[in-house]
Amino acid sequence: MRKLNILALAAMFGFGFCVSAIAGDGTVRKIVVYKKGSQIDSKKLTAEGWEVGRKLKIINAVVITVPEQDSKKADRMAGTKDHGDVLIVENDFYTNWLKADAAATLSNTSVKLAESEIEIPVPDMNVAAYGADLDPEIPWGVAKVGAPLVWKKWTGKGVKVAVVDTGVDLKHPDLAPNIVKTYNVTNGGEGQDDQGHGTHVSGTIAAVRDGKGVVGVAPEASLYVAKVLGANGSGSLSDVVAGIDWAVQQGVAVMNMSLGSPYPSESLELAVKNAKEAGVTVVCAAGNDSGPVGYPAAYAGAIAISAGDENGGMASFSSHGPQVAFIAPGVNINSTYLGGGYKALRGTSMASPHVAGLAVLAVQGGAVGPDAVLKALKGAAKPTPGMESDNQGNGMINAGDITVKKMNKQLSAQ
Repeated sequence: MRKLNILALAAMFGFGFCVSAIAGDGTVRKIVVYKKGSQIDSKKLTAEGWEVGRKLKIINAVVITVPEQDSKKADRMAGTKDHGDVLIVENDFYTNWLKADAAATLSNTSVKLAESEIEIPVPDMNVAAYGADLDPEIPWGVAKVGAPLVWKKWTGKGVKVAVVDTGVDLKHPDLAPNIVKTYNVTNGGEGQDDQGHGTHVSGTIAAVRDGKGVVGVAPEASLYVAKVLGANGSGSLSDVVAGIDWAVQQGVAVMNMSLGSPYPSESLELAVKNAKEAGVTVVCAAGNDSGPVGYPAAYAGAIAISAGDENGGMASFSSHGPQVAFIAPGVNINSTYLGGGYKALRGTSMASPHVAGLAVLAVQGGAVGPDAVLKALKGAAKPTPGMESDNQGNGMINAGDITVKKMNKQLSAQ
C-alpha cells in the first residue's frame, strides 16, 4: 500500500510554503493512481459517495473529491480487496509553486521587497565577452551559453518545446510567431498569462530573432504552453500533472518546468518518469531557497538546473545538491514579459529555460530521445574550476561544443 500525506509532512518539517488539499466546503481532493494497464473504476469510487473529477492519462489516475471525514478511508484504499488496482492515493495539494522565485525577482523598473519600493538597475552586458557579436537583442545569458554560435545551422526550427507554467502572453511580438498551441488546464481555454513568469521563461527559450526586443536560445522553436498556475503562482498538484499530460500528448521533444515545491509527490514523480519514457527531455528549475533541490527537479527523470551569475559563480539563492545536472545563467536575465514588454528577473526559473533551449538545439542537431540529449549536453558542458559539483553538476553548457558528430557518436553507442 502506497500513500503520502503531504499535509502531515509539511507540518513535520515546517515548510514555509502554504499547502492545502482541503476545499472551503469541508471536502478534500485526492489523486488516485491505478496500476499500469488497469481500468479506472469510477463506479466503485462513486459508490463510496465520492465525486470523480478529471482523469490524468499520463499516470492512469483520476482526481476525486471526498468529505473531509472520509479522507483517511480514501488514503487506505490502495491495494485493498475492493480497490486492488489502486497503486497510489495522495492529497491533491494546492500551493504556490513560484514562492521561492517571487523572493528572487529583479526588475529593470522597480520591485517591491520587504514592503519598500527600491530601484534595481539592470547592468548593460557586453555580450561579446560571452562569445557572441555585440548585439543588444541578445541577452547576456543567451550569449553565455553560446547559442548565437550555432544559429547558422540550428535555431530550433521544427522542434516542439513545452512550457508548463503560468501561461504566455499570446500577443507578444517576440513570441507570437513561435506559439503553436496553448492550453489552460483549469478551464480548457487558451493559456493567456496573467502573471508574467511563463512569458519570461518562454522568451528565454524561443523569442524570435527580429532585431527588436530580445532573442531566445532557440529562436525558431515551436512553443506549446500549458497554463497550470494562476496569477499568484499557485495551482494544484493535479493541475501540474495535467499540464505534463497535455504537453506529452502534443508530442513535444522538450519540456521546461520552472516551478517547484518542497513536497515530494509520487504522482508528480510518476508523471515526470512517464514523460521521459514517452521521449520528452524534462528540464526543471532546481529551486531558490539556497537549500536542497526541490520537486520535480529532484526526480531522476528530470534534468535539474542551478543558477549562475555574471561573474561565473553560483547565485547565492540557488538550490543545490547531487541532483543538479548543469548550471545556467540565472541573474539579471532580460526576457519577454506581459503586455508585450520586457523585464529582467533572477532565479533558477530563469536558468532552466536556457538549458531547455539548448536541448531543443540538440534535438534539431540529431539527438534522439532524452538520454541522447542529456549526453549531448554533457559533452558540451565545462565545469567551473573550484566550484563544487553539487552547485554546478556537469558545468555550464556551450552550444558551440554541441556537434552533430558528437551526437551521432553518442547515438550509435546506445
